[in-house]
Amino acid sequence: MDRLKNDGEGDVPETHNQTSAQNQMKADNQQKMDDQRAENEEKDKKEEGLLLAIDGAKIKFNAHMGTFKVLSNVPTTQDKLTGTIVEKQIPNFIFDDGFQMIALTEWQDFGTAKVQENYVLLKKSTLPGTGKMPGSVPPETGKIEFVTSGQVNAPESIDAKGAPVPEQKEDKRCYCDRDLTIDELKLIIKQLRASEKKNSTAIFDDENCPLQESDKTDERLLVEINAMFKTYHINTCIRKIHFFAQCYHETARLGTTLEYASGVGYDPGNHPESKQHGHTEVGDGPRYKGRGAMQLTWRDQQKEYFSYVISKKLQLLQGKKIDELFNRKKQYQEKYIYTKIKFDKDGKPVLDKKKRKIKEKVVDLIDVDSAGLLANNLFFAIDSAGWFWDIYKTIEYSSKANKTKYREILHKNLNEVSDYGDKYLSIISKFVNGGGNGMAERNVYYNELKTNVFKFNTNCINRDKIKK
Repeated sequence: MDRLKNDGEGDVPETHNQTSAQNQMKADNQQKMDDQRAENEEKDKKEEGLLLAIDGAKIKFNAHMGTFKVLSNVPTTQDKLTGTIVEKQIPNFIFDDGFQMIALTEWQDFGTAKVQENYVLLKKSTLPGTGKMPGSVPPETGKIEFVTSGQVNAPESIDAKGAPVPEQKEDKRCYCDRDLTIDELKLIIKQLRASEKKNSTAIFDDENCPLQESDKTDERLLVEINAMFKTYHINTCIRKIHFFAQCYHETARLGTTLEYASGVGYDPGNHPESKQHGHTEVGDGPRYKGRGAMQLTWRDQQKEYFSYVISKKLQLLQGKKIDELFNRKKQYQEKYIYTKIKFDKDGKPVLDKKKRKIKEKVVDLIDVDSAGLLANNLFFAIDSAGWFWDIYKTIEYSSKANKTKYREILHKNLNEVSDYGDKYLSIISKFVNGGGNGMAERNVYYNELKTNVFKFNTNCINRDKIKK
């Protein structure tokens, strides 16, 4: 039978298999194009990250946008002053919405080329710190990032000799006198969890933890840990090992910044020391229970820490006086989560199939004054732990026998006691916790860190300086 006469006369109609093959070929070609485009974009991104950052570069800190201002008299790039690592003062950063930096650490991911003996800044460089908006707004922590390099059109070329390189060489000697890296912090968490056969590496994910979600990341913890270590002289391997072992237990394995218990046990009449610690009203127990990475407990202890903050960095607390902060008026609401026996409408316990009493979860909300900052703000949670470690807690005994036995560490802070290595591990645990709670676990954490993370006996350059 003759074929229909049309523009395709004599052509063989496409079969289903031919159509499928062509479609597959098109899909494969599209995938190759997409992969190449992604590869090119990644390459461009890396190359852009190596551009020199100069005066006028656009910056951001969390959601706050601003401009980078070079204040030093240095050579120029594209007729603008070149950024170097010395530019880390508050006036270097001008934000469009009035946001202002109040504390800065050290630049990260800078180049290897130098200008006037200082390393240059790159578009990929970042600067961790803390800042705040005007008024009664809590401070924010994060890092300054470059949105643009400040260069326009074709960037000026850099002599390849001594040019910036993508990554800094990691110092593998030991952890003394330097910041932790994000990979090192993740390793610490991973190994501590593995020491108890736990696989999860999430942090601050317990149901009662009041930190905002943006603070529950390894990156945010790294910023605060490194800044706190500098402030409170936790600057050697052995000091860091001791600190992490205690902090890990006090935070329920980095699960929360808030004590699980209701705190009612600290109310006046419920604890023999409640009044001497400033608990004079019913409700003071829950208001001033354990908070922060070292679980500061009691109204007087928490007031003492914030008095220290006021004396050092008044702007962090909006210029408020200590009695304004501790006025027992609601600033925060915290969860107290517990279980209780479930009752039916007749007041009888509800039973399961095996005649066991069923328990139900209850969530009570507790109103807290500014003491809540210790659990609700990551900066204060971590900073207060450093203050406790280096300033507040010292080894004190009342009995003559103990004063004699521990005379070499009497009146010393926990940094100084850590310098003795293993010798006073149990003493540190007792003075952190106030008793023997979790002694075995703290020993496990200490040995895990010392042996499998810090590799103290082989890698620490100060291992021979341990006091005997």
